[in-house]
Amino acid sequence: MSTNPGRVNRQFSDNELKDIATALDLLNQSFSFSRGLSSRDQRRLVRIGTSNRKFVQTVKHAVDNVAVLPGYISMTEFQNEYAIFFQIEALLATLRSFEEKLRQTQLVAGNHLMNDCLDVYKTMESAVNRGFAEVVPYYEEAKKRFEGQGRRSSSRKESDPVELSPVEPPPVELSPDDPPPDQPSPGDPTGSPISGLPTSPLSGNGPGNKLNGVPGHNLNGIGENVDGPEGDTDENAAERNPSTSPENSLEQPTSGQVPRH
Repeated sequence: MSTNPGRVNRQFSDNELKDIATALDLLNQSFSFSRGLSSRDQRRLVRIGTSNRKFVQTVKHAVDNVAVLPGYISMTEFQNEYAIFFQIEALLATLRSFEEKLRQTQLVAGNHLMNDCLDVYKTMESAVNRGFAEVVPYYEEAKKRFEGQGRRSSSRKESDPVELSPVEPPPVELSPDDPPPDQPSPGDPTGSPISGLPTSPLSGNGPGNKLNGVPGHNLNGIGENVDGPEGDTDENAAERNPSTSPENSLEQPTSGQVPRH
C-alpha cells in the first residue's frame, strides 16, 4: 500500500468559497437556538448513550400510547426534545464525515507542500553557496526553522552521575521515661517504636478499611458518561507532547539528500 498519496492539485475558486460561506452562514442561522456550555456544565448533564437510547425510546412509545406523562411535564416540550435529539444526531453523522474528508485532504496537500518546500530550501542553499546574493535573505529566514535541532539543552550529559550530599537525620530526644528506640513501648502490641500510632486505614479488610463500601455511580445507571461529551477520546483530550510531533522533529536537510517526512 502506498504511503504517499497523489497530489490534490486543486483549489477552490473565489465563487466556490463564496458559495460555501453562504451555505455555512445559512446553516448557522438555522441553528439559532444552539446552546453554549462550559466543560463543568457539560459534566453535570445526563447523557443518552447506547443503553439509555433504548430506555428513552421505550418511554417515548409509552407516552404516545398511554396517559403516563406527569402533569408538570409539557407534552409539547417532551416531543420537541425527543425530535431534536435524533435530528441533530443524524446531522452530526454527516458533518463528522465531511469534517474527516476535509482533514485528510488537507493532510495530503500539506505533505506534498512540505516536501516541495524542502526541495526548494535545498536549491536555495546551493544557490547561496554559489554566490547568488539575492537568495541570501530568504535562505537565512528559512534556515531559522532548523536552528537548535540536535543540541542538548544542558552541558551535562545524561549519563553523568548526579552527586548528592548526605543529609544527616535530626537527633531523637527521649525523655527519661521513654523506652529505648529498639524496644516496644508498653501497651503497644504492634511493636511500633512510636506509641499510639494508628494503623493505616488502607490495611486489612475490616471496617477500618476506608476503601470498603465506596459508593458506585451516583446516577444508578441513568447517566452513562458524566465526565465529558459522549464519544470523547484521547485525541480531543490531552494535548500531545509537541516535542514528539513530526513537525517539531524535522531535521535540516543535508547536501545530496532531501528528507521526506
